[in-house]
Amino acid sequence: MSQKSSVDRAEMAQAAQRVESAAQDLRKIQGDLGQEHAQLSGRWVGDAGSAFTKVFNEFDGELGKVLEVLNQLHEKLVQTKINYEASEQQQTEAVNRIAGLLNG
Repeated sequence: MSQKSSVDRAEMAQAAQRVESAAQDLRKIQGDLGQEHAQLSGRWVGDAGSAFTKVFNEFDGELGKVLEVLNQLHEKLVQTKINYEASEQQQTEAVNRIAGLLNG
């Protein structure tokens, strides 16, 4: 049984845009949280404040990893679209050359 493949370039572009938009939203949230933490840490002293800062820093680091993965995914989606379009162009040119030879 053969498998059919169809590619929608507009969908590729939209997917890349959605990933980038999500990453931008998360970067803003990360920045806002960082500002809140900076303000809070200046006033919250003691063991509880230190424990919170430790957990916050771990969370911030993990969120940074998520943002890096989203960035890589965005780049791959964009590159896949570029590669697909180049391949499609090459195939179209090859078919046109063959058609030209046949029509002589």
